[in-house]
Amino acid sequence: MQINTKVNSGLADKVCTPGQTVYDLECNINVGAKILRDAYLRYQNGIPLSLIMRYCKDISLAEKYASYLGWAAALRAYNGLGCSTGADSAYVERVNEKLAQISPSIPSS
Repeated sequence: MQINTKVNSGLADKVCTPGQTVYDLECNINVGAKILRDAYLRYQNGIPLSLIMRYCKDISLAEKYASYLGWAAALRAYNGLGCSTGADSAYVERVNEKLAQISPSIPSS
């Protein structure tokens, strides 16, 4: 998984074997899973628009992000709340499309 070490640098100490870093496969998966789980628990009922607007000034994209619930909100938080040039504002949709391709029996978020 892609882990932003500037934001999540301390997580490896909490969920990995001593001496491991996010560059070790097992540790990377553990950290990524913790980030997603924590985001789900925090935002399962939606990400507050006021929080999104700190990072995304485009109201239409901010409202789109705020409409996500459950795992969709967790995915949005995992990828970031920004919407400036270079941000992947369709990240949730792209992940759900890939999930549907590889596992058609699993409902998307």
